[in-house]
Amino acid sequence: MPRTSITETEIREALITAARELFLENGIRAVEIKTIAEKAGLHRSTLYRHAMDKNQLAFYVVEQEMRELVALDLERLNALPSRGYDRLEAFCHLLLDDFESRPNLLRLLNEFDAIYTDDYPDIPEANDYVITMQRLHHSTVQLVLEGLADHSLTNIPDVSAFSNMLNNTILGLSLRFFPREKHYAEEQNASGRKTIEEFIRITLSAVKA
Repeated sequence: MPRTSITETEIREALITAARELFLENGIRAVEIKTIAEKAGLHRSTLYRHAMDKNQLAFYVVEQEMRELVALDLERLNALPSRGYDRLEAFCHLLLDDFESRPNLLRLLNEFDAIYTDDYPDIPEANDYVITMQRLHHSTVQLVLEGLADHSLTNIPDVSAFSNMLNNTILGLSLRFFPREKHYAEEQNASGRKTIEEFIRITLSAVKA
């Protein structure tokens, strides 16, 4: 039954929890704001008076998913005392593991990119999303710099550009291959996972000292 007495913070948390589950299961376009409110147990009148809109919820959910993913991978990585090259390679494969194991997230990211091709809406959640994606970039840059410092990596004149290429290609190939892995194997007689792993191997071998 919809709740009648609820704080602003509780409203926000209930909407985010409901939106996260619905977006991951059904996508952004297929979910109406009223469906999110119903799942959150809110009256429609409460929603209109206090709620986040669908753009805010979409950016918040995607930002939260990516922030948790990157934070978990960095935590795992910190348990691996090794050279910069090895840490960078491990980070690439951790990202790959995450994307392969979360097909719903990949579908959500694919739709998110298709929806928000123009300027992002002027909302705090969009700014937070940008910051989180910058953290992913900075994390990779730091790993590359570690490798250059301990001489396990070499021949990288533009660290930022190299890190961007690495992150975006892994994500882009994951978006392409994993949701249709079966079809890709039938069409090209190849594994999407192995294809991405080969990209990582070739790319990193080119800069391994």
